[in-house]
Amino acid sequence: MFGRAPELLIKDGIRQARYTARSAARQLGETLKAAEPLVPLGPAGAPLEHAARAFAGLLRVVDHAAADVLFIHEARLPLRSSASYLEQESASAPSEFVADHYWRYKEWLRGRCMEAAFVHEMRLERAWSRIAEAPRGERPLAAQVTIAQALAQAGIISWDTLPQPLDTRRMNRASALAVVLGGEIVARQQEADDRAMALAALEAADEIVESTESLWNSAWGRDDELHDWMELACRYA
Repeated sequence: MFGRAPELLIKDGIRQARYTARSAARQLGETLKAAEPLVPLGPAGAPLEHAARAFAGLLRVVDHAAADVLFIHEARLPLRSSASYLEQESASAPSEFVADHYWRYKEWLRGRCMEAAFVHEMRLERAWSRIAEAPRGERPLAAQVTIAQALAQAGIISWDTLPQPLDTRRMNRASALAVVLGGEIVARQQEADDRAMALAALEAADEIVESTESLWNSAWGRDDELHDWMELACRYA
């Protein structure tokens, strides 16, 4: 790990608290709204209603405070191959990898209307440690396959605060493939990248991942077969 573990751990904890506060505020607001058509509480119940509304406001303050504390990652343009960070000799490569892929994951969630889920920076950092220490394969996209599998194994996305059950293993695999493939799509373009192109590449990558799930799912864990899938995806992206 590259020395930012305490900072990332605290930030992930703040994110967890933020989503909990936002969820509680929303539920409390819905409860107050549902109570309005019912029999009024009367003078004796007024303090309870006022306290509930004040508490909902406090939860919103907590949400805003957390947003101010957290570093908002911007897109690192031009969007680049995930494997290029392994070739970068500067000491900033690990932190840049984390910031870049944090943004990619957030945009992937936004594209799927899953913004209530959150991305763990600490798990991204741990994934990088495994990626950096992994042996390099000889095939052209071997590093990309290693990165995608490490990201999926790290469980970068969490839905712990959501009530509906989700197949987290499938979603972490799909998201890992999409964020890595998105970088490869842009890296193969001749034009200069901008935010619009980066978002379009992530969207295209996600569509490919969704439409070929049976292929990459059966290939998972077998590097050569997953490499064949990624080559095919890059070729027809």
